[in-house]
Amino acid sequence: TLAASLEYCLDGHVWLDASGVEFLGGRCLELLIAASRTVASNGGTLRLLSPSERFVEHMEFLGMTPDAIEQSGDPS
Repeated sequence: TLAASLEYCLDGHVWLDASGVEFLGGRCLELLIAASRTVASNGGTLRLLSPSERFVEHMEFLGMTPDAIEQSGDPS
């Protein structure tokens, strides 16, 4: 699962390939936000690589953007 995969890399730089995503639900979005904040608090970065059109559409439907996830831990 995504949660299990992220657990082992939250203290470094994380790149997630979102090119094959067909559906993004609210719980997964919550996980991405929490992971981004955790990574940032540990001095790392979380980046979404090549987000699919469906991924972006679903994020927008849920009120977010890929940029917002990547910057959700950024205090600026």
